Amino acid sequence: MNLTGFDYYRDSGEEQGGLLRLSEVIGTARAEVANSVLFDTGDFLQGSLMGDLVAREYLSSSENGHPMVAAMQALSYDAVALGNHEFNYGLPFLVWAIGGAQFPVLSSNIDVLRPDEAPFPDLRGIVLRRKLPCSDGRKRPISIGVFGLVPAQTGAWDKHNTAGSIHFHDPVERARAEVARLKGLGADIIIALDHAGISEDSAQTENNALAISALEGVDAILCGHQHRRFPGPDFPASPSVDPAKGRLRNKPAMMPGHSASHLGVMDLTLYRELGHWHIAKTDVSLRAGTQAPFPRNPPPILTTLLNAPHLRAQAYAHAFVGNLTAPLETYFALVSDCAALELVAQAQMWRAQSILSDYPKRESLPLLSAMAPFRVGGFAGPDNFTDIAAGPLAVRHLAELYHFPNTISIVEVSGKDVVEWLEFSAGMFNSLDPALPDQPLLRPEFPTYNFDVLYGLSYRFDLSQPARYTLRGARVSPDSSRVRDLRYNGQALDFNARFLVVTNSFRSGGGGHVPVDFSKELTLPRYERSFDILVDYVTSLGEITPMAAPTWGFVPQPGTTATFGTGPGAMACLGKSAPSNVVPIGSAPDGFALFRLLL
Repeated sequence: MNLTGFDYYRDSGEEQGGLLRLSEVIGTARAEVANSVLFDTGDFLQGSLMGDLVAREYLSSSENGHPMVAAMQALSYDAVALGNHEFNYGLPFLVWAIGGAQFPVLSSNIDVLRPDEAPFPDLRGIVLRRKLPCSDGRKRPISIGVFGLVPAQTGAWDKHNTAGSIHFHDPVERARAEVARLKGLGADIIIALDHAGISEDSAQTENNALAISALEGVDAILCGHQHRRFPGPDFPASPSVDPAKGRLRNKPAMMPGHSASHLGVMDLTLYRELGHWHIAKTDVSLRAGTQAPFPRNPPPILTTLLNAPHLRAQAYAHAFVGNLTAPLETYFALVSDCAALELVAQAQMWRAQSILSDYPKRESLPLLSAMAPFRVGGFAGPDNFTDIAAGPLAVRHLAELYHFPNTISIVEVSGKDVVEWLEFSAGMFNSLDPALPDQPLLRPEFPTYNFDVLYGLSYRFDLSQPARYTLRGARVSPDSSRVRDLRYNGQALDFNARFLVVTNSFRSGGGGHVPVDFSKELTLPRYERSFDILVDYVTSLGEITPMAAPTWGFVPQPGTTATFGTGPGAMACLGKSAPSNVVPIGSAPDGFALFRLLL
C-alpha cells in the first residue's frame, strides 16, 4: 500500500511510487484509448505505516472506510484481487476494508467457512459488459471475464487469522473451474488477476503464473506477489517466458512492480468473426510513476481523501519511543553481525521469556531468537537499507527495522533441526573456490528475508562447500555441510537437545521453505505483532546502545576474496560499525557500492 508517495519511515516526500503520483499516469493512459479497464492484483492494504495505522485504528476511526479503497473508487477501478497480505491484519479488518468498495473484490480460490463471522462479499469472478467502437463506426458488445487468485499458502502464513474461517484452494484448479463458469456466463475474453509470481519451477505453487497461462480460455494474466517488473529485466528469457514482449506461453502478461511504482499497460487489439471476439495483437509495457513529476494538479477528490490519513500517519510516525546512543544500520547485515538485527532479536526474546513463565514444562528449555534482515538492498535497490542516526528514536525508525505485520511465534525444535535451519540460511551465499579473487558472494535469487540468524548460538559458514538446500528447501547436496563450530553457551551443540525458538508467524507457517518441522508450535494466549513487541521493548529500556555480539561469520579461506553490493551510505561506516575485513572497491552502474570481503 502506497497512497501518497511519502516515505513515512524516512520522513521524505521523495519516495518512488505512490498511487497519487501514478494517478496522472493512469489518466494519460486512459486518454489514449476509447476503452479501458483498470485492475489491481493485490497487496493493496499493507506495506506502509499508513496501512498499519489504518488497521490499528479502524474501529475507532471517524473516516468512512479505508483510504486506499476510497482512492481506488475515486480512480474508477473496475476490479481488484486480494493478495496474501490483505489477510495480515485479521478477517474483521479485511471485511471492513473491502466492505466499502463499490467495485468487485475477487478471489476465486477462497471459500468462506463461517460467513456469519466473516461476511465477505461474493469473491467469485465477474463478467464486465462493455460496448466497443469498431473500425466501421458501429459499437458492439463485449463481455470481459475477470477472476482473482491468491496463494493457497496464505492459509498457513496467516493461520492465526484465517484457520477455521477461510479455506484456500489450489489456485490452478479453481482457475480452471472459473474459466468454464465465466465462459458459461458469456465471457468473450478472460483476464486472470493472479496474485502470484513467475517461475519455471512447477513446485513454486505460490508463483503459478506460468501454470495459469497454460490454461485454455485464459487470454491475459496480470501477476503480482513477487513485486518485480514484467516485462523488463527482472526475469530471464526462456521458451515460456518472454520478458521483452511481456508474454507467458505466448499470452500477454504483466507485473508492474510494487507500491504503485509502475502502471502496467496492456493493449489488446480485437477482431470479431462469426459472432466471437478474438485477440489479433497485443502490446504490453510498464510506465513508471517515478517518471511523472509529483502531481502539480492531482485529482481534487484524491487530495481531499488522502489529506487527513496522511497527517495522522505522519504524527504516528514521529511518536517518540526512546533514545539511540549510536547509529543503527544494515549495510553489512549479510556479511557480519548486525546490531540492528540483534535489537529486534533481543526484543523477541524479551517477550518470549515473559510468555514462557506460563509454560512451566517449556520454560527450562534453551531459548533462541531467529531474525532475518529485511532492508538490505535486493530488487528494491541501493536505497533499501536501514540507516538510523543516533538521537531520538521514533515509531518510524522501528518500523524500518520491522515493517511486516507478522506476529510472534514460539516453536520447539531439536538440535538437528537447528543445524538444518542454518544450513538452509547458508544458501544465501555462493560457493567460493579457494584462493580465487573477487567471486560474487551473494545469490541474488535468495530472498534475504529467508536468511535467518539464530541468536543465542555461535557458528560459522564454510563457503568452500556447496549449499545443502535449494531455495525451495530441497536437499540437493546431502553430504555437504557449511555450518561449522556450532555452539550453545560455548559448548558444541547437542543434536538431540530440545530448543525453543522465537520467530514469526510467516516462518512458523512454512513461509520461506525452511526444511524444519514447525508443528510443535506453542499456542499463545494472544498473537502480538512483532513490531509492537519491538516498540514495547525499546520503550521499556528508554535508551538503546547498539551492540552486535559475536554470533556468526565465515570460516577463513586465506587468499580468497568475494565481492558484494551495499548502499552508498556504507562508506560512512568504515572504521566504525563496518567489519574490519571489508574494503570498498567502487560503485556499480545500478547505484550499489561495491565492497571486497577478505576471507
